[in-house]
Amino acid sequence: MQPFQTVFLAEHIKIKRKGIYLISIILSALVPVLYFGYCLKKPETLSSPLPFNLFEHCYSKAKPLTVFFWPLLLIINASRLAQIDHKLGGWQWMETQPVAKLSIYFAKFSVLALSLLAGIGVFFIVSVIAALLLPHFIDIPAEASQHLYILPLLHFMFRIALSMLCIAAFQYALSVVMPGFIGPILIGFLLLMLTSVLSVLDYSPRWNFMEFIAVTGKNFQGGDLGNFLVYPEKLSLVFAAFFSAAGFWQYREKTWRRAFFKNGKRMWLSFGGLAVFGALFLWVYTPKRMSSFGKTILSGVIDSPLKAEKITVIHPYIGDTIATIDVKDNKYRQELKGEIPLDAYLIVFDNTFSAYATFSTGDSLHIKTRYYNLESKHQIIGTRLAENQSNAAVPSYQTIPYWLSPGADFSRPADFFSALFKEYSDLQKKKNKFATIDNYAPRKDFLDKEQKLILIECLNFAYEFANKRKALFPNEKTEWPENIKALKKEAPMDDQSLLGSKEYIQYLSYALSDGEQLKPSPLRELDAIAKLKEGAFKNRLLFANLSRGLEAAVSNEERTLLYSQYAPLISGSLKQGIDQTYQSFLRIGKGNPAPLFEAVDLENKPVSLADFKGKYAVIDVWATWCAPCRRESPVFEKQAEAYKDQNIQFVALSMDTDKQKWFAEAKQKSSRVLQLHLTDKDKLTADYRIPGIPHFIFINPEGKIISANYSRPSQEAFGTILRTELKIEEAPLSF
Repeated sequence: MQPFQTVFLAEHIKIKRKGIYLISIILSALVPVLYFGYCLKKPETLSSPLPFNLFEHCYSKAKPLTVFFWPLLLIINASRLAQIDHKLGGWQWMETQPVAKLSIYFAKFSVLALSLLAGIGVFFIVSVIAALLLPHFIDIPAEASQHLYILPLLHFMFRIALSMLCIAAFQYALSVVMPGFIGPILIGFLLLMLTSVLSVLDYSPRWNFMEFIAVTGKNFQGGDLGNFLVYPEKLSLVFAAFFSAAGFWQYREKTWRRAFFKNGKRMWLSFGGLAVFGALFLWVYTPKRMSSFGKTILSGVIDSPLKAEKITVIHPYIGDTIATIDVKDNKYRQELKGEIPLDAYLIVFDNTFSAYATFSTGDSLHIKTRYYNLESKHQIIGTRLAENQSNAAVPSYQTIPYWLSPGADFSRPADFFSALFKEYSDLQKKKNKFATIDNYAPRKDFLDKEQKLILIECLNFAYEFANKRKALFPNEKTEWPENIKALKKEAPMDDQSLLGSKEYIQYLSYALSDGEQLKPSPLRELDAIAKLKEGAFKNRLLFANLSRGLEAAVSNEERTLLYSQYAPLISGSLKQGIDQTYQSFLRIGKGNPAPLFEAVDLENKPVSLADFKGKYAVIDVWATWCAPCRRESPVFEKQAEAYKDQNIQFVALSMDTDKQKWFAEAKQKSSRVLQLHLTDKDKLTADYRIPGIPHFIFINPEGKIISANYSRPSQEAFGTILRTELKIEEAPLSF
């Protein structure tokens, strides 16, 4: 140990007045200082709807350092440290001293590592000081916690240092091997820039050690499973050991040949070391996959001032309720029974906010939810950890959309189908390489589903091309080539796991109607679905399409015809559901008397729907806690202003439980909109089949329904239908 200390102290003498530590310290301190100044100038930078820790917020500003400056500093300092002895012949002089080469090599490396630790330490110290000072200069948001957690901070600093160790080991070994000053810096800088470009393009491989520090820097809390180290840090240790061993051995023997191929024994040792590194690399690098739990469990906790009472799990396309879960003290846990196909299901929390969770039969999920100030954030762990984090959409077709764009040449079907099959084949070869920071990848059924969707989209393009070509060349038949026909035979017609995909629904529309119409009528679709083989798939698809058909019907006679013809084909619990849907639409279908409701205005005077007879009424059902409602409200008020001279009343009907919150906000709104507070929200929800808010209702002067589920004011259909009913040809100029 004594020789190592001697060499280590000698290294510090050599670097005296070289600024190795000083540059690292100044650069690391500069980022939090600049951010502190920015916060003083723009305090709104700290605003956040969700609670946050002020210290952690300041740590998060390390991105410029982790992505670029710290790696660059390592690259430059490694070359400078090695160059001191390359230039003055120090390597040879030190080897004449009674000191082991191991001490010589790693003493200099320790100086490099220490300069890195100095920068990391200074950044976090200055960040803590900045977080402590900010409340004395500006008003800190109420959502900001000012508690300093020491152990998580030290853990994060340790992980940051580990993730950079591989860069330090690589660059130091390179600088020792290459005697020039510019060469090692140039190689390291080019690798760093290449990593930056690949990261922007999302092409950077997961084993790219130059990016480990950036990944760790983005994850202060570490992984989702509570592991002490996560994937980048573990692999950084493996790379650091390999680069250090290879660099030292080459330094010790002077040439690569002598270091690794000197004799048979040395070769076997080299291959053995390489095998050990390869085994360690694969052990850490290869993603793991969660196994099925055996039971379907949905549990979670809700961090929110609101007390949730009920959670509803809804199929994304069918719309049927998979489960209803009671919430107690903002915690819930329930086993879901029955067969649940793999899909992203809508989880609705008291009709207040929602999230999507991917799971299937046999999965166990735990959802950690935060909901404050109309914003929600969800962390989903469990057997579908990777599937719920994978933001990599199904690989998309790049060139085919141009073949189908307006003005495209539809006279060359052979060229189109050739291009389509080629791009399909290329996409099939691309695999979803996503893995979580804990190194868990999606399971095979999820990946298989992605491959099916690539196939489905290919066939949709084929149908779309054939339809557009038929419109342009009605006398020419578009023949599909054999390879596309073969793909059609592979496409499933009864895959329940694909029912949540709009692409699959579109494909079924094409396939069930022989591709003759882009948008087949409900009756045509229902006829085709009725011919499918009996089973759960047909049952659910028929339920979804009949529900939509009942809603789209323009009269109760049409609804009755649809119901009597297709409802008997639906079985099980969905039969009861379609019966209820039918009865509801009989009550609230177009032309039916609108169910009455009672409310009070801002002066607490009673108001009834009957008071609007003789006028059209557009009703916005909303609440102060509803974020989408807040986005639609200004547009609704703008519509009210535009149609102020027409025989129409715009009404904002609040479902707020807290009447005082409603009153405080409603007083600030436009006088063109009548502000009302609902007396019985459960009755209105049941009478008008309101699944969530904002919800809009359009009623004619006779008190009859035009639409019980009217378009949002931000949608073009809102104004189009309004002008049709009011018999106005153009939108008012004020709008």
